[in-house]
Amino acid sequence: MLASLWTGLRSKILLRTQRGFFRPQRPASSSSSPVAYQQDLPPTGGYADYDWGRIPQKPYMGATKQFLLVVFMTITGKLMMELDRKRWRGEKLEMLDAKVALMPMLLAERDRLYLRRIRRNREEEERIMKNVPGWEVGKWFDEPVYKTVPKDHWIDPTPFEYWVHCEAFEFEKWYHWWFTA
Repeated sequence: MLASLWTGLRSKILLRTQRGFFRPQRPASSSSSPVAYQQDLPPTGGYADYDWGRIPQKPYMGATKQFLLVVFMTITGKLMMELDRKRWRGEKLEMLDAKVALMPMLLAERDRLYLRRIRRNREEEERIMKNVPGWEVGKWFDEPVYKTVPKDHWIDPTPFEYWVHCEAFEFEKWYHWWFTA
């Protein structure tokens, strides 16, 4: 009895797995004849021909609307540029006015730094050469460096003479001021 039960259960499992994983079974029909299926067929005369041609997209705007839009945007852009140009000119004029106003102060500050550096160079030369007998600052062994120049005439030192007694970082920090006048 157990063997027949197992055989019946096994055949049901095999049938269900062949049709799909445990799909519900159709209810058994009262008649033993198979159900008559109806095949889908094309309509009589066949299907209509497939349209392979390109279907052009409907234009969003016509040529007139596009032209008017371009003209409108061009005029609007030109007006905005003109308004911005007026603002920019005002800012530029203000900056130039500030530069003109500040230039004398900046040049005076640069000259003050220049004279302070020359003064430090003289003091450093004085400190270094204090033990040399007969040494005068600004002269080369009791003779002026520039013999043909009057005493009240100023000659700028060369960049090497100007930066000779400073640290390297100070040279890098201030050297660009030498050539900005």
